[in-house]
Amino acid sequence: MSYLFWYKSVFMTELLVAEAMLAAAVPRKSLFPLRLVGALVVCYAAAFLYPLSDENYTWFGSSFMFFVLFCVTAAGLWFCLKVRFANVIFCAVTAYAVQHVAYEIFSLLNIALFSSDVFTDTAYGSGTALPGMLSGVGAIGFVLYLFVYTCVYLLSYVILRKRAAQSMNLRFRHISVIGFTAFVLFIDIVLSAVSQYAMPTTDRAWQTIVCVYNILCCLIVFYIHMSMVKTRDAEYEKAVLSELFRQQQKNYAVQEESIRLINRKCHDFKYRIRTFASGQGIADSEAVEELSDLISIYDTSIRTGNDALDIILTEKSLLCHEKGITLTCLADGGCISFMKSGEVYALFGNILDNAIEAVMKVDEPAKRCINLHVDRKNGMTVISSDNYYAGELSLGADGLPVTTKADGVNHGFGMKSIRALAENYGGMLRVSASEGIFRLSIVIPEGR
Repeated sequence: MSYLFWYKSVFMTELLVAEAMLAAAVPRKSLFPLRLVGALVVCYAAAFLYPLSDENYTWFGSSFMFFVLFCVTAAGLWFCLKVRFANVIFCAVTAYAVQHVAYEIFSLLNIALFSSDVFTDTAYGSGTALPGMLSGVGAIGFVLYLFVYTCVYLLSYVILRKRAAQSMNLRFRHISVIGFTAFVLFIDIVLSAVSQYAMPTTDRAWQTIVCVYNILCCLIVFYIHMSMVKTRDAEYEKAVLSELFRQQQKNYAVQEESIRLINRKCHDFKYRIRTFASGQGIADSEAVEELSDLISIYDTSIRTGNDALDIILTEKSLLCHEKGITLTCLADGGCISFMKSGEVYALFGNILDNAIEAVMKVDEPAKRCINLHVDRKNGMTVISSDNYYAGELSLGADGLPVTTKADGVNHGFGMKSIRALAENYGGMLRVSASEGIFRLSIVIPEGR
């Protein structure tokens, strides 16, 4: 049997390992173990049973065979994983690039270390793994093969795993995935096959150029992969922030009317109590004061000069009172008059929501407090907040706190929304966390 007959199964193993590596953290469909076994059986059956003929030893026949085997593995991924088909294809194509760069690096080392006789295998082009092992280099070639593939796969895993996981959660445009797929397959399959079958296989200089060229092409593929994921991630983040802002604007309209209604009812209720008490309907003056104080909890006295800020502060002060949190606010609402009402509601809503969530985890009741300040300093509008927090809090590369929620992809948008609103007015957001105190500061130039 020819080398190509056995290499089909070797290639299938290399590709499956690369795919499994990049899709390790992807959600799986029900009955995953059974699905996995079935997919592996089909993949290896396709590799073993794929018919070989004289056409397979041409660049076109070889390219078509590897394309078919790739499609089988992609179908297996889709059968096992709970993600969209476009995302599966994106992951499978990237895995193919990982396999191919390992193959080319191994070929390059074979060219440098072993004699040119290694590359005269007429069954299948040059620079392949098994020809080296079958042509006299034996155990050395096999060890080199394992070493190269292990190093390349581990390095690719470290570099690409985060992007690969993100790519599974993003909605790619089908045209972008198709374009990426076509580009990668053209490089990985067609050009490689052409260089092996249509060009001289005993010329070391030529083979070195071909290997280096293919490696550079694969590196371009990795760069495109990371760029596409980063772009789609930014688009997804923008869409989420827009939806959050839309929902917060909608909530603002509802809360505005609710707070006004509560205030009117509380004022009326207090007036009726005092009228009733003055008529000696209630003899105990302390009871009257107690009832008045109780109602005052819902009768806001917050007046900052900005209606939207009054509403969000009233809403959050009621929530803090219910949860035993002390909210201290010194705010000049005129400082943020340049902001739209919905933006004010979204900005301070996110700031206070994050602070409330943090102090609720603090065991000491005395430390369940939040300080908020809005002021004008040196021609700048300064918004600052500080609160205690429990546990460890780390800041990411973007300077924002790393979310502690398990679903990191769909959380953490509150702080990003705060930063986006600040930057929209030419300002900046700074946060710090030390000695159990989290500090947030927004500085916006006046006249924005």
